Parts: sequence; structure tokens; C-alpha cells
Amino acid sequence: PGFGLPQPFSHDRNSKGMNNTAVVSRTISMVLQEDEAKPTLADATPALLERFAEVAEQVASTTKKLEKTAQVGNYLKQLDDTDLGRAARYFAGHQFAQNDARTTNVGGSIISAALSEATGFSLQELAPIYVRLGDAGETAHEAVREARRSHGPTISLAETESIITGLSETRGIKNKTSILASVLQHATPLEAKYLIKLLAGNLRIGLREGLVEEAIARAFERPLATVARVNMLIGDLGETAIRARLTISITSTCACFTQSSSCWQLLPPILPTSAARCRRNFLWKTNSTGFARKHT
Repeated sequence: PGFGLPQPFSHDRNSKGMNNTAVVSRTISMVLQEDEAKPTLADATPALLERFAEVAEQVASTTKKLEKTAQVGNYLKQLDDTDLGRAARYFAGHQFAQNDARTTNVGGSIISAALSEATGFSLQELAPIYVRLGDAGETAHEAVREARRSHGPTISLAETESIITGLSETRGIKNKTSILASVLQHATPLEAKYLIKLLAGNLRIGLREGLVEEAIARAFERPLATVARVNMLIGDLGETAIRARLTISITSTCACFTQSSSCWQLLPPILPTSAARCRRNFLWKTNSTGFARKHT
């Protein structure tokens, strides 16, 4: 069930010398071997932030949820696995996976100072633009466009991840401002717009996390409930998208959550969260019959 794992692993203690760990390892190996035989996108050109931004603009231009999910899903299918994970997180407005406690701590003052340094506009000149547009990303787009610096799109999603990681590891307002300004100096208006939106933590394109889950489900022909469940368990929308494509599933382990405490040691090592956290989230989200609890 779910994402193509052949069969839930056995809990039969009388199996012929094969413990649960061996069964899980064999199952994962079988799935990985099957996947290696399939054509991949490993040799594809690295995904550019500019193209991600163009899709985001298309998503923002429509109010129809089906069109939004179709546009996102079509884009996600074109990406290799690493870029797929990045794009899925970014569409939901996540700088990092939800199970990752890191933050960039880049606020409005840093963004304003970096944008001023990159474009040559003073803070007094940028202020009325922000008041008129009401969005830091839109302000960055207009300021970079008005600066009229001819740069082609060069920032990839991998580089975007590196920029965000670098900002999270950098201490001091001046240092963060310097890093961001150097990136904005060579960014196109669309690149600047969506990099700033990501740093602000909200793309504001009418695409919440649930719609990204739906886009993943439609793109890789998986049940939406399964995608949502896996995302809940592992706390990473990007990893969920990769699993949906690779047909590596953890939904078969859901059935053993209440059957054996040893199951918590049997989760595949690809999971970034602890077994204890997964179990806590699962039991909090569902009752004994599997239906979602009513939140109060």
C-alpha cells in the first residue's frame, strides 16, 4: 500500500532465521534496484530559480486550485530528485524542512539594507515603493528592474539552498547583509523577487502546503491521503515528493506503529526525524480508527 512498497515486512518471530531488520533491508534493496533500472533525470540541466519563479508567477495569476496544482505538478515532474525536494519545499514557502530547526534570521532591516546596497537606491527611496506594493519581494523586483543591470538568470535551486544555508550559519547583521547584497547585485528581477519572498517565509501566490501535497500526488499518481500522511510523519515536504517519485514508502510501517515497539528501530535511515517524534506525531494526528482527531 502507498508509494509502491511491495508488502509490509513480516513480524513473524518464527520466520526462518530472518529478523525484521533483514526483511526491511531486503525490501528497500529490491525497491532501489528496481528504481536504478528506470530512466532518471540525473543528467538534466540544474533547475534555475528563474524558471521556478516563472511557474510561481503562473500559479499566482490564477485563482483556480486545479490549475495551480497542475502547473506545480507539471514543473515538479521535470526536475531531478534533489531539485524536486528543493522546489517542493520552496513552493510551500519553507526555507528548510519542517523537521529542521534552522532559520536564516533575515528580517526586513537586513533585506532593505541589502537591497539598497545592491541597487543603489537609498532606504528613503525604497520606502515608498514598499508602501505602494506592500510586499518585500515585489519591492525587490521593481528595485532591481529599475537599477537596469543586465544580468541573465544564473542562480540555480542548488545555489538558492546554499545561499539560505549560508545565511542561517552567518552571525551578525552586517555579515548577513553583505551576503544577500552580493547575491542581489547579480540577480534578475524575478530571481530577486522570489529569493526575497523565500527569506520572508511566504511566497504569497495562493499556494498553501496542502495544495503542494495535492500537486505531488497528481504529478506522481499517488493517493493524496498517502502523500499527506507521509509528509506528516517525516516532516519534510521535499523528501515526501522524492519518495512519491521513487515509490519508496513508509506507509507500510504505519500499520506496525501499534503492533511492535521494535518497529521504531526498523524505519529506513533516510528518515530525518527520530522514531519517537514520528510516533508522537502519528498518535496525536490519528485515533485508533485512523480518522483525524478534531482539533480544538
